[in-house]
Amino acid sequence: MPSDSSPPPSVLVLEDDARRIRRMTELFELAQTGLTILFERRADTFLKRFDVAQLRLAALSLDHDLISPEGNESKESDPGDGRDVTRRLRMYPPVCPVLIHSTNKPAAATMKQDLKDGGWKTRSVVPYGDLDWIPELWLPTILRMIASATN
Repeated sequence: MPSDSSPPPSVLVLEDDARRIRRMTELFELAQTGLTILFERRADTFLKRFDVAQLRLAALSLDHDLISPEGNESKESDPGDGRDVTRRLRMYPPVCPVLIHSTNKPAAATMKQDLKDGGWKTRSVVPYGDLDWIPELWLPTILRMIASATN
């Protein structure tokens, strides 16, 4: 019987903070989900990766406010924001649940509405306590969303 050589399903995360990325990666690997976690720091590269991987995605997680690399404020360095992603995603048929993780409540609400308009299932979490929210709120929420989507 031939083995399936395709990559495991992934969770694709839009996040620009290196400390958050490290913590999310550590916790996701400890959870031993069998899924791969992938990160993009820019809206445009996130969307390119989504275009390629959408049929192999278990979930998406989106931040809103993205910061340009320090000292580089040119138009080419603009990372965009989570709303750039949700405006495009609403044009696609839903392929997985989406978790919005942002302290920018008005922007998160707009992102959630964009996705709702496109038929996507979404949840939102608000970061708190430096990185405390990642194991306490983000990880359990995204794992529940993935489990619900596969049942």
